[in-house]
Amino acid sequence: MMKTLIFIYLVLIFQSISFAQQSYKDNFNKELTQTERANYKQQIYECSQKINANKKSPELLVNRGVVYSKLGYHSDAISDYNNAIKIDSTFALAYFNRGISRSRFKYTKMSCADIKKAYELGLKSSKTTYLNNCKMYISQLGRL
Repeated sequence: MMKTLIFIYLVLIFQSISFAQQSYKDNFNKELTQTERANYKQQIYECSQKINANKKSPELLVNRGVVYSKLGYHSDAISDYNNAIKIDSTFALAYFNRGISRSRFKYTKMSCADIKKAYELGLKSSKTTYLNNCKMYISQLGRL
């Protein structure tokens, strides 16, 4: 009897965690209207079709990553930015955007390293973001 109760309790816990994770993902960007959400999902679909046709395009991956970010799906966005960087390790915008998405998960040091890398690769506009948001890591990562 006790084993059965423990089993039921564990099942309920795992179900609630799973539901909470899905709910968190679906409601992350609550200020979007249903129309905006539908438009972004359509953009993701269209980008995915283009990516399937041209697997070597870091620009398409970054574009889809940006749309994922707008929906609040930062894990998916980071995955796209990672893949874009694998294709072109000098694509500054991919590093910058990955840094912004990483900051949503409080991966601050990695986020700052990405933003610094974007600057080093020529994205000069990332300097302000780096200096404003990475003050405690500048001594470790280096000044721009």
